[in-house]
Formats: sequence, structure tokens, C-alpha cells
Amino acid sequence: MKKTFNELPNASKVWIYQAETVLSETVVDNILLKGTDFINSWESHGSEIPASIDVFYNQFVVVSADDCGDTLCGRAKDGQLRMMKEMELDLGISLTNRMITSYKIDDEIKTITFNEFKNLAKSGVINKETIVFNNLVETKNDFLTNWETPADNSWHNQFSN
Repeated sequence: MKKTFNELPNASKVWIYQAETVLSETVVDNILLKGTDFINSWESHGSEIPASIDVFYNQFVVVSADDCGDTLCGRAKDGQLRMMKEMELDLGISLTNRMITSYKIDDEIKTITFNEFKNLAKSGVINKETIVFNNLVETKNDFLTNWETPADNSWHNQFSN
């Protein structure tokens, strides 16, 4: 059951999928269309799941779901991931590469591999104050408060000087 992100409670579960590059408006529109179709039929334990799909900065696809205090069944979680993989194939993009990360420099988002991130941190280009995208946040509240955060407040801090 499609909801807006703002309509969902702060305890809602979030999944963040990151594209390797900025997506065109056409691709974003297709993601939102296909995602909405999926969400409108998404169920767990036979019940509709209040959920949203959004694209932030034309690069981050965020699926949010209110599990209503009950954990989503494995089949529902698998279905959501399957939908993302189908989008990758249909649209010729990558959304499930977990070997990349992003950070901001002067309001510009840079997307690089973990090895590149480590090297930039080691050389001081990235430091504890650098804004990073913590795609490991798990709830809407975490997303709102800890998704865009200084590296020092994220798992990225292990690489910062």
C-alpha cells in the first residue's frame, strides 16, 4: 500500500540502494513507477505493507516500510530485493553494488569504491568532518538523523584520521 515517506512512522524499516552515478530523470521516473507498482501489491503474512519508494539526489533509492510492530516475513524482504534486481536489468543500471560509498565535497556527491575511500582518508582528502552517506541506517528515524552525517558518526570513521 503506497504511502509517502512522511506518512510512515519513524520506526519504519528502510533499505537504501545506491546507483554508481547520477540517474537521469527518465530512469528515476521508471524506478518510481515500477517501485510503486511493486509496493501497491507488497504483502507480508497476507497483509498489505504500508510502504514508500523515493529517490534522493537522483542517486539513492530508498524503500521504506512500516512493519506495524511485526517483522516483515523473509518472502516480503526477498521480494523487495528481487524488485530492485529486476530494475537493474530493465534499466541497465546498478543499484545493489555494496562495494561503493559516497561522500560530499562542496555539496557535490562523489561515489567511489571502498578502497578509494580508504586511500582518500589516508591521504587526508576525507576526514572526520567529511559528510558521508551511511547507507547502513535501518529505520526512518536513523535515515533522517544519521544518513548524511560526518564520517566520525558513521561506520566510515574507521578510515578517518
